[in-house]
Amino acid sequence: MLEQATNLLLSNQNSDGGFGAVAGKQSNTEATAFATLALQSIPAMAMNWDKAKAWLVKRQYPDGSWPLNDEAKGPSW
Repeated sequence: MLEQATNLLLSNQNSDGGFGAVAGKQSNTEATAFATLALQSIPAMAMNWDKAKAWLVKRQYPDGSWPLNDEAKGPSW
């Protein structure tokens, strides 16, 4: 069951490393943060976890907040 859930999660990871709310949608902070939490608990998924983490780190503002997505002009998280 864990393998099926992991495969489903990974099939929804975007090429930029982030995750959208649903498959094929633009990566956003909330979906990527939740996916990162799930992936970090599975040692074999380290590479995918690193990509998702990098997506989050790249978009974090100096004050520690994040925009919802790449199109947002201000913090939402």
